[in-house]
Amino acid sequence: MSKAAAQPKPNPAQLNAKLQIQANRLESEIHTTRGLAEQAVVDSARSRSRIRRMGEQLEEKSKDLDAEIQHLEWAVEQSGQERAKLLSQVEQANANLETTIQKYAEQLQQKRTEQAEQEALLRSELQMYNTELESLREFQNQRAQMEEELRHLDQTLIQHRQVHQETMEQFKQQLKREQEHYERENQRRVREAEQAAVNIKDECLEAAAIRCIQDSQAVSHQLRKNQFKSRDILNANNELVKKIESLKRDNQLLTEREKILMGDVAKYRQQIETMKMKIAEDEVSYAKERAKIETESAEKIESLETECSELEKDNESLQKQIDFLRQRTEEIEGQKRMSSNKQSGLMKLITSTAPFVLDSLKSDSTENDQPPPLQALINKLTEAVEDEEAAERQAAQNRGQAPKLTSTTVQTTNPNMQFF
Repeated sequence: MSKAAAQPKPNPAQLNAKLQIQANRLESEIHTTRGLAEQAVVDSARSRSRIRRMGEQLEEKSKDLDAEIQHLEWAVEQSGQERAKLLSQVEQANANLETTIQKYAEQLQQKRTEQAEQEALLRSELQMYNTELESLREFQNQRAQMEEELRHLDQTLIQHRQVHQETMEQFKQQLKREQEHYERENQRRVREAEQAAVNIKDECLEAAAIRCIQDSQAVSHQLRKNQFKSRDILNANNELVKKIESLKRDNQLLTEREKILMGDVAKYRQQIETMKMKIAEDEVSYAKERAKIETESAEKIESLETECSELEKDNESLQKQIDFLRQRTEEIEGQKRMSSNKQSGLMKLITSTAPFVLDSLKSDSTENDQPPPLQALINKLTEAVEDEEAAERQAAQNRGQAPKLTSTTVQTTNPNMQFF
């Protein structure tokens, strides 16, 4: 008791001042804690609003991604239909190419057959005309001999005509002389007969008349014989003239026929050459047309195959985009779930830290140490922040990305009230 009595009693003024200082500090701490609580409530409201906005944004992004995925699936389906259409066009082009090639081959074979038949027909006609031409050439070889014979016949005919004319002149002169002689003889005999008729008797008149009649008959017979001979000579002459004219006509006809045959042979040879040139031109044209069709078909097929490959690449790119969008959607869904978890965790944290805040507001604290309720609040907040950072690191590792570290600092008037 002596020791207790020996200790000086505190001055009430000092005690009041000290209490006032502690009260002011406690009021400041209470004000700060109250501000922190209000800030925490505001931050919680902001977090709720931000989480709500993030949820709405995630919903919009999910809708946009769903629409984009549907559009990409529709584009993939359209590209598949386009690819099937292009493949159908390629098959149709190949079928048309085969049909066209077969058609041209059949037409070419038909033309070759027709041209071969026509060429065979022309060759047979040419052979026939060549045979006839050979016969005409044989006749042409005999032509000189026939012309020589014709000239000889002409000369013979001329000679025969001259001989005939001379003979006829001789016959005419002889006939005239004989007629004159017979007329003179008849006149003489008539005169003699008349004279004798006077002188001789009647029995002698009959014998003289008979002899005169016989002489007249002999002269008439000779005249008829000469007339028949002249007629035969004239007939032979006419036959020779007709034969010469017939040979001339035959010669002229053969000459004209030879010219016609030579023209026909030249024409048929020209037709054969023209047909050969036409066949060659048709074959060249067919080869060019076939090469052109094959080139165009190959280019078209190559273009269609290029389009198909591009469509396949586009399909692969669209498929990659769809996979990426699906992955992104899953990540957004995960972030959405994580945000929901964060929101629920924040609400749990606020709910769980509210008693500690109230206890810290009600408790007293010295200058050197923290009050137990406030320290418990700090520990609780630090534990929550560490759990959140660990969850974020785990999520980042699951996504294969570097974790994003976040730091939270709570500043109070006490230097020791800082945590991360």
